[in-house]
Amino acid sequence: MNRDRLRFGSRPDDPGSAWADEILAPLRRRSAAGDLATLDVSVSVMRRIAAAQPAPLPVALPARWAAASWAATIAFGFVALGLLLATAGVMAFGSDQGARDLWVLMVTGARLAAHGYGHLGLAAAGLGQAALALFHGAWALVETAAPLVRAAGFLAAVAGLLSIVVSVYVVSRARASSPVAGGSGPFRMNGGLS
Repeated sequence: MNRDRLRFGSRPDDPGSAWADEILAPLRRRSAAGDLATLDVSVSVMRRIAAAQPAPLPVALPARWAAASWAATIAFGFVALGLLLATAGVMAFGSDQGARDLWVLMVTGARLAAHGYGHLGLAAAGLGQAALALFHGAWALVETAAPLVRAAGFLAAVAGLLSIVVSVYVVSRARASSPVAGGSGPFRMNGGLS
């Protein structure tokens, strides 16, 4: 395929064709070997840009006019917005049927949204009242059950104390009846005191 047919309007002194052939030659050699991942053409591209030394574009306006051009741009933007709003107002309140239909549609949509938010607020208020009623019911249940819970706690403490007393009695009866394993000291071999 002839690559020159693909170039549009290239100048005769343009080194692009020769440069591209020179840069892409290693790519063509490596594509056959399968080493395309190691090829880096960015260095060559940056060298070409540095050699060409492109000059910056000249500024269209003097530096002191920059603030004035910004202010003029903002002013023209507000003028354009005013013209757009005036045209829309004339269309909406004038004789344009499409604008009137659009206005009716927008007003209807706003009314529906307002009614929807009103109903949503009522539903949220109803849910809040139901949650408050459930909270009050749960609080009344807790207040009613509090004496029962205190009594159950007291009974558990008494049962624990009774368990300790029974355990002390059983252990002391077992020590008293256990045989002495040796020695004449105050300590028994089973770990208790005599």
